[in-house]
Amino acid sequence: MKPSLLLFHGALGSSRQLESFAFELREDFNCIPFDFSGHGGKNFEDEFDIFQFSNEIYEICKKRKTKPFAFGYSMGGYAALLAEHKFKNLFKGIITLGTKFDWNPQVALSEKAMLNPELIEKNFPAFANTLFERHKPNNWKNVLEKTSDLIHHLGENAPLNEETLKEIKTPVLVLRGEFDNMVSRTESNSAKSFLPISHYSEVLSGGHSFEKINKAILKELVISFCKNY
Repeated sequence: MKPSLLLFHGALGSSRQLESFAFELREDFNCIPFDFSGHGGKNFEDEFDIFQFSNEIYEICKKRKTKPFAFGYSMGGYAALLAEHKFKNLFKGIITLGTKFDWNPQVALSEKAMLNPELIEKNFPAFANTLFERHKPNNWKNVLEKTSDLIHHLGENAPLNEETLKEIKTPVLVLRGEFDNMVSRTESNSAKSFLPISHYSEVLSGGHSFEKINKAILKELVISFCKNY
């Protein structure tokens, strides 16, 4: 029987971003792209933060008969690691791609500056339309505002740090696009060094955007890692 692979999107994302990649993996995994609350048209919950999303991961894992693997892009990788730390033994293994680990108030302020809906509409109308389509019937501007608050709280008190990462006993593959300008090689390798069972690799020529990652290389890395566990 094929192992299950849960796929978690990044901030401002939805499961629709991951569907084509899930299709590419269909021969090796039973793939389940997942939307966090408030994303992809799902209802907002009372809380919109990384802890809420990690709780949602726990709920979906609890319903499965066997332990799945997890693939988390950007924020999705952070939420998967946090869920594994909080609830223990949820996954056979976790793959993160473009996940930011180095959070502080200055970093959060810089990230939040890019989440101005008026500036996005004016300067990046195609992206504004993408967000509209991705999250309807929810208002994409509400998703943007709530994501800004989430980033602020991460900057003030990031739950994944040296101590908490050391407590995650599940195998983890930390991936980063070679030219990712949002997530540094240093912070990725630092996180890898704290995780007890971990590997680090880069997707050649890739940046931060999931759409611009070489999916053939990514597929090989995911399959190779999961076959070992």
